[in-house]
Amino acid sequence: DADATEAADADRALLHGLFTLDCNAVAPLDCGVESCPEWIAEEFDGPPGPVYVLRRSTADRAWREVCDRAQVLLRDAASRLWNASVDRVRDAACKDYIKRFFISITEEELSRGLLWVPSERQSGRSLTYHRTIGNPEAWRTHPLASAFLDLAPDGSLDAEAQSMLADLQVMIPPTIKRRDYGPLEWGPGVNPDLPAHRKYLIGLADDFATDLLESVDSAARKASIQPDRVVEEAKHHLRFAILRSRAFCATETTRDVTEAVEVYLASGANVSNGFVVHARSGAGKTYVISKILADHMAGGKARCIIVRFLGTSQASSSVHALLISLCEQLQRVYGRGQKLPEEFTDLKALFLKAVREWPSEEMPLTLLLDSVDQLDDINGGRRLEWLPVTDLSAHVRIVVSTLPDHAEFDCLTRLRKTLNVEDDEDCQEMLVELKELLDWRTVLNHILKVLGRQITQEQMGAVKHVVHGATTGWSATQRDLWSRQRSDGTASSCTTPLWLRLVAQMVSGWRSFDGVPFQLSSSVRGLIVDLFERLEVSHGTFVVRATLSYLTLSRGIGEGELNNLLSLDDDVLADVYEWWGPPLRTS
Repeated sequence: DADATEAADADRALLHGLFTLDCNAVAPLDCGVESCPEWIAEEFDGPPGPVYVLRRSTADRAWREVCDRAQVLLRDAASRLWNASVDRVRDAACKDYIKRFFISITEEELSRGLLWVPSERQSGRSLTYHRTIGNPEAWRTHPLASAFLDLAPDGSLDAEAQSMLADLQVMIPPTIKRRDYGPLEWGPGVNPDLPAHRKYLIGLADDFATDLLESVDSAARKASIQPDRVVEEAKHHLRFAILRSRAFCATETTRDVTEAVEVYLASGANVSNGFVVHARSGAGKTYVISKILADHMAGGKARCIIVRFLGTSQASSSVHALLISLCEQLQRVYGRGQKLPEEFTDLKALFLKAVREWPSEEMPLTLLLDSVDQLDDINGGRRLEWLPVTDLSAHVRIVVSTLPDHAEFDCLTRLRKTLNVEDDEDCQEMLVELKELLDWRTVLNHILKVLGRQITQEQMGAVKHVVHGATTGWSATQRDLWSRQRSDGTASSCTTPLWLRLVAQMVSGWRSFDGVPFQLSSSVRGLIVDLFERLEVSHGTFVVRATLSYLTLSRGIGEGELNNLLSLDDDVLADVYEWWGPPLRTS
């Protein structure tokens, strides 16, 4: 009838006023990267796509007035769409998408942290404290009651919320340690000035401290088991490579490199040299090496494959630590148990012997070293005298990558001299350059697809303007200088994979209705500086600068430790608590 139609139109207008459609959300490309447990969206006609985003509301009272009605409408629509799953909403193990419309954030957090966790991981990691305040009907009208109870708009107890809370308490597995308190008499509220309430709070705090210390001690005992450093180092670099190989996007320029390396790795006994890949900074050498590794591992033939992405771990940042790590792994593979020498000269001799003599036809060796220019200069790390790239046996293949020569290092020149190579074109079997990316749009779309995003034509046009406008209006002299700078990696980084990855990360946050929120820089450095400046606008200058400083100086710090350091910085506190003081100052 007319009244029903009018009400339906009003409800439709209400929801459209609350939400805006973001068409930039798409089904993410499966790259094998693990993520947090997600809801199971059953009975969809297709893969995840555009999503409705809640609009920001500056009027708190107006939001409260429409929230309850919107919740009813969304629950009703979800029940009709997923009718077969309605009865499973109160099932603790249920992850059906419909559940998102019926449970609170607190229940979702409990589900992710406990109910959806494998049973063997639940006990010892979770504690429950069951607290009750007696006779809620007698004090539900008190001004403090809403802090302790779920109340309906008319001030009565929210029967549905009470029922769901009771269900949630039953869902907690019996194996989880539980403490029960109460019922406590209304104070009003919980008032530490009352003797009974003070005793109650002290008991609760003591119990919590005792339980938490026991949990920490148990975790510390498990953590006291020392991991195998050889295995952990190998796992770090292997995981690093696999994640990047799965997100790799092949282009014409990368195929030239991967095909040349494949020929080298499959070559016969007549090849006795290593292979060098070189390219400017940000050109994608690390992703190419990762892809080469993944393809080589899929070959099926039994062999020892060792990979190191230099500078990504403490054991790969200096040549001394690197050779220790490599020698230890080679000893494990080839059954050599001698003690490693302490002197670097002796260690280098052992490494050269291990690479040249230990591999065999039954167990050949493939060694991939990415970014040898990232080593420091202690013990001549970047002089590369420790690296055997000639006089290799038929059972050894070594692939190395490096940047072009720089004021601080000349790794490429040294490798060319050792290999006796002057012109790349004449020695494709030993040395190849990863050249400038041409199909930048394909790579950008691929990265966005991995992130589960796309961008509008207007937004893509903004990226295109940066790419094609990097040298617009320059003189011939400026263009010539820029061309020479690009060869050594000091100029605009447009269209390099690194620049595109940073751009993708930034524009992935653009929604289809945002337009172009900010302009993009044509250089990697410019993108990073712009990001820091936007963070300062969002979170405050002192907080951002202090956080980045502590992260840099510590070379790795936990979130709790970082919060503690920030809480001791007077400038940060003055910035964060501009209008009110912190409740507790740690000294």
